[in-house]
Amino acid sequence: MLDRERPDVVHITTPPQSHLPLSRLALDAGCHIYVEKPLALNHGDAKALIDAVATAGRKMTIGYTYLFDPPALEMRAASDRGVLARWFTWKAGSAYNLAGQFGSAILVIPHTGPTLCR
Repeated sequence: MLDRERPDVVHITTPPQSHLPLSRLALDAGCHIYVEKPLALNHGDAKALIDAVATAGRKMTIGYTYLFDPPALEMRAASDRGVLARWFTWKAGSAYNLAGQFGSAILVIPHTGPTLCR
C-alpha cells in the first residue's frame, strides 16, 4: 500500500508494540505519521521513533486526549460537586461538514446537552 498509494500521512492505530516498526516503514516510504497513544511502551522505543522521524525529515504527531488538562479536571470536579448533572461526549462531526452525508447522519441522532451549531 505504501508503494502503490504513496500516502502523505499514515495513521498508526495498532497496538503500541507495533508503533515503532510500522512507523519506520511509513517513514521509509516518505510519509508523515500520526501515532496513537501511547507513542511507545518504553523510553528507548520512544526515543528511537523520535530519532527516526528526525532522520527522515518527516513530521509526527501523537494521538492525545484532553482528559487531564485543566478544563477537563475542572469539569470532573464540578460533576463531583453536583454542579453538572451528567456527562456527555460529542466527537463525531467536529471535523465534518454538517451539510454533507456525515452531517445528516449526525444531526438525526437524538442528543442532550448543547445544541449542535451549523
